[in-house]
Amino acid sequence: MTRLALAAALAAAASSAPAAIMTSVGDSAGFTAALPSPTIEDFEDEAQGVLDQGGVPVPFDGFKITANGTSTFADDFEIDEDPGSLSQILDLFLDPGNIPTFTLTFDSPILAFGADFTSPASGGGTVIEVDGEAIDLAALPGVAPALTTFVGFTSDTPVSSLVLSSPTLEFVSLDNIVLQAVPEPASFGLVAAAALIGVRVRRR
Repeated sequence: MTRLALAAALAAAASSAPAAIMTSVGDSAGFTAALPSPTIEDFEDEAQGVLDQGGVPVPFDGFKITANGTSTFADDFEIDEDPGSLSQILDLFLDPGNIPTFTLTFDSPILAFGADFTSPASGGGTVIEVDGEAIDLAALPGVAPALTTFVGFTSDTPVSSLVLSSPTLEFVSLDNIVLQAVPEPASFGLVAAAALIGVRVRRR
């Protein structure tokens, strides 16, 4: 996401225009660098182990996540260690018969969201539902089964929550979640102006 795209999103967020979702794949550093004040959750400060199920919100930095159901397997929702990178990750198992969806509810409305997603070898397809629009990870170019890929999106209207779902049994891990909250009204115009100035300076 460029600074110009961010400035446009900040301006549109003050209007009643319909949401427009733009996705970004692969460029975690560029996506994060374009955000003026991102919140990042890498789960390194979290205790490893299983998390509450059955509709109990679990808080993290900038958001809460809720397992909308209960599984007979405790490790369907847990903080675990990635055996390859040894970093801590959030493991989710989407199961239409037990936990069909997970809801991420943000502490403040956001304009941008991204994360490192590890898809399963099956490649069944995790779906991110945002303001009525579905982003099918398996259909995005650059996303392949059993690989970790950064996927982010920006919206031109504030987003309060998103839902992760799958039409089939699906295991997915998330790490390095990055959020950009909508600026407070007092600083809204300043942030938008700064983003536009950044574009103009870089074009000289």
